[in-house]
Amino acid sequence: MIRILLMVTVICLAFGCGGAPEATMEEPAAEASAETSAMTYVGWLADAKCANAGKAATDEHAGCAQKCIEGGESIVLVAEEGGNVYMLDDQEAAKPHAGHKVTVSGMLDGDTIAVASISM
Repeated sequence: MIRILLMVTVICLAFGCGGAPEATMEEPAAEASAETSAMTYVGWLADAKCANAGKAATDEHAGCAQKCIEGGESIVLVAEEGGNVYMLDDQEAAKPHAGHKVTVSGMLDGDTIAVASISM
């Protein structure tokens, strides 16, 4: 019995049986691109500070958001459904809409949207 196990082990080691396949440098990039997808998100453009504190997903927050953004806070999207907070890669495109409910179209990569368009 021990001989058989030893022989199977030697064969597996020799032919690579049972081991995990080696990853190539191309595989992670392919997985990352498959996970990113073009989407449309509806929510409020707010300042990151208030959004992370859970106070930004209302029309009443518009004035505060604009003031904080002018003071240097990043602009984020607080999703209407679920309240998720997304970073935006194009802060300049978002600035005119700060504090408003908008529709953002773009590619999601992690928690950041690569903005294609923003409309009210």
